Amino acid sequence: PYLRMPFFGTSLALLARGPLGPRKARYFARSVAGAPIVNLELHGIDFLDTQDGLRALSRHQPGLDIPWQAKLETYLEAVQELRRRGFAWTTLHELAIEALP
Repeated sequence: PYLRMPFFGTSLALLARGPLGPRKARYFARSVAGAPIVNLELHGIDFLDTQDGLRALSRHQPGLDIPWQAKLETYLEAVQELRRRGFAWTTLHELAIEALP
């Protein structure tokens, strides 16, 4: 079975808090790996932190208080786990075209 919760940048970023961030991301990736398709959605803001002049926004945007380096390490661990499990990487556009009759 796989975990039914959003698998996107903010969810992964919040796992980056504390020393076990990458390990938690690996387990999170394993939990979604049972799905036939895994959609990992990342936005530019997922790679920013308060040092980028966004301190005021951090009250409204989860994860901005986490250093970008910690978030990147966490994202990479999740992606590497999915690669180890044989997932191919493609865009949603390419996936939609493949699904057309």
